[in-house]
Amino acid sequence: RGIGAILRDSTGKIIFASCKPLERCNGALESELRACVMGLTAAIQRTLLPILVETDCISVVQHLYCREKDRSELACI
Repeated sequence: RGIGAILRDSTGKIIFASCKPLERCNGALESELRACVMGLTAAIQRTLLPILVETDCISVVQHLYCREKDRSELACI
């Protein structure tokens, strides 16, 4: 398993792209969350402009919008 992230500007031009293998991963949701963290970290280091996160994983979106305290093993991500 591995993760990847692409950082684009408002016109769609690629600013940064990265991928890396995951040595330990408990499933697809963990890899999706780790990819979001990697992408956000890259974006924060490269711009002060607003950041828009896109994902095709509904579970990631649900985790981001959940108002209840996350007590799962993925809460630290």
